[in-house]
Amino acid sequence: MKKSLTILLPILSLLAACATTVPPAANPQPVIQTVVVNQTVQVQVTAAPAPGGTEEPASADHPVDLRLGVTLTAQEMQFVSPAIDALQAKHPEWRITLEQTPQTGPNIVDKLSSEIAAGNLPDVQEVPGLFAPPWIQRGAFLKLDDFIKASNYDLSDYYPGTLDEFTWKGEYYGIPFLASPELMYYNKDMFDKAGLPYPTDDWTWDDLRAMAKKLTLDKNGHNADDPAFDPNNIVQWGFNNNPGALGAWAQFFIEPFGGNFCANPECSRLNMTSDANLKALQWWADFIQKDHAALWDPYGGAQTGVPGQDPFISGKAAIGNNNFSSIGTLATSANFKWDIAEPPKGPTGKRSSVLSDNGWVIAVNSKHPQEAWKLIQELSSTQFVQDVWAKNGLSVPSRRSAAQVVLQLTPPPTNLKAILAAMEYGKTFVPDGPGANEIYGKIIGITTAAMKGDRSVKDAYTEAEKDANEILSKAQP
Repeated sequence: MKKSLTILLPILSLLAACATTVPPAANPQPVIQTVVVNQTVQVQVTAAPAPGGTEEPASADHPVDLRLGVTLTAQEMQFVSPAIDALQAKHPEWRITLEQTPQTGPNIVDKLSSEIAAGNLPDVQEVPGLFAPPWIQRGAFLKLDDFIKASNYDLSDYYPGTLDEFTWKGEYYGIPFLASPELMYYNKDMFDKAGLPYPTDDWTWDDLRAMAKKLTLDKNGHNADDPAFDPNNIVQWGFNNNPGALGAWAQFFIEPFGGNFCANPECSRLNMTSDANLKALQWWADFIQKDHAALWDPYGGAQTGVPGQDPFISGKAAIGNNNFSSIGTLATSANFKWDIAEPPKGPTGKRSSVLSDNGWVIAVNSKHPQEAWKLIQELSSTQFVQDVWAKNGLSVPSRRSAAQVVLQLTPPPTNLKAILAAMEYGKTFVPDGPGANEIYGKIIGITTAAMKGDRSVKDAYTEAEKDANEILSKAQP
């Protein structure tokens, strides 16, 4: 999932249908029932008891039809379509039908929710990680543990964080195949003009803050450390972001300072107002309000005059945090020199990176779950992922064995090792279960007000915490 999409998504109603997990060999006929939950009409799908017997093995003489659902961009489809054709030629026992859903949040959610409710989801479906947990917890996908065990499938090759959004209560419901870690980008031209050394992978958030003040300029060319600096007429900011503007990425900004919004391991309840969290959030508020070196409205355009565009990519900020997908954007459109670095260390010595990931799941309504699992193994193989994703620079493979191809990408950036380093400690979004997307839409105005200075950090996040926990308590399946 691309950050630019997630930032601009409206509040998503994740009406994933309920279903009972069935054994791998089952061939259920769903029972559809309309119910009312929290004054919202939802459609529940309960799988019928599995019939006796086992799935007939597929062969070239008796091929099975497998629907393969994807949610890819037009650029990605250019590489994926021929790869699926080649896979089809390799496996005459399958008749693969590729079904594409445009990569826009509401379309993905609406289409897949409707297919789940109707018991008509493709046998194998690509699911953006941020959308997966609510559907998993409502039983839309088959549990994969038995498949994994029977085929001796090696999960140790996967970066740990990539598995998180496809795991529930210690059991696996999907196999990730690509991810985009959060990285730090910097404008080399702006650093050169300011006479500053480039960031290194050993830098800290305090280092970044000091650099950002030197790199923040008013219309007369004074930086934020200059007594003559005019904070009302800034034309260039040092840093592009803040935790209040990006609810889904908040952990990225507070974890290095010892903070954590999750009040329990499942993150089904939040505690935003612990001492550690409030201290971290106040650090960010001061960075914006006292130093004037970061933006409180990075994407709305109120400060930059460029609504909907990332301030770093549009040349308005010297340093930015963005995910891996921004490399392709910058490589084709940037009119300045740039490179990347690992996310800085916080006072605790800890780094943080958020992973946007995608994975393959098997629909609970699939008539051919065994063959669907075999298809997932092919789609997730080191060779397939390298050839389709890594070599084309689209995303970072979730497997370490495949991700090494990233080191062969043509610069910029030159610091390619920072990408793989971030994959090792990167984690996916939290909270990510039922109600998560509603939370992000509900509290963003409150948290932005805290970063701008219209409300105190403690007051704003006390309200945000209350609203978030009310949503979470109502949304649990």
